[in-house]
Amino acid sequence: MEYLSAHNIRVTGRFTIQTIRDIKITIKTNEHPTIYVKGIIPASVGMEQIKEKCFKEPIRVVELDEDGNEKEYGIFEGIILDTKIKEEGNFYEIEINGISASYLFDIEKKKKSFQNV
Repeated sequence: MEYLSAHNIRVTGRFTIQTIRDIKITIKTNEHPTIYVKGIIPASVGMEQIKEKCFKEPIRVVELDEDGNEKEYGIFEGIILDTKIKEEGNFYEIEINGISASYLFDIEKKKKSFQNV
């Protein structure tokens, strides 16, 4: 039986999470898949880059092979909806909530016009 652990997956986006503490991907019928990730980012990334607006930035979860290289297909690809960041000494703890990129297809631009009678 094959399984995935935090040691053989990578979460990438605006910045790469160095250590994954918790990850949850939820797939429900007739809903967009969602993701929750809690992890560690080194302080060397810089707080400015982390604090920049992450809303709708891409997030990707990939499986790694034995050599640490990304496999051809990703586990999850989507966009960030919300982030929470805590400074913990010489690293940052980040919590990310995201949703599948298919969510963008459901956002409709609506335009209404009215006549002045």
